[in-house]
Amino acid sequence: MADAIYSPVLPNASKVAQELMGIDDEGERWGLIAAVWSEMLYYTAPRCGSAFHYQRLSTGGEFITHVLHLMHSLGPFLPGPGNSA
Repeated sequence: MADAIYSPVLPNASKVAQELMGIDDEGERWGLIAAVWSEMLYYTAPRCGSAFHYQRLSTGGEFITHVLHLMHSLGPFLPGPGNSA
């Protein structure tokens, strides 16, 4: 727990927030935020593992499971064999 106090995450998050607030065009700012969130979803969805998705579907599914389904349905978004984390 004490390590969290000295983690560089908070200062880095503050720097990112300051840079975002420096973008004057609100539409551009929100576009950048949406692009980052989309990229995180596209990266995470296929890497959660089939057991995660299987368990969540029995209760209606997590958002990330629905994202994975859309990725399968809409096109070749999944990483190739050797590109998984």
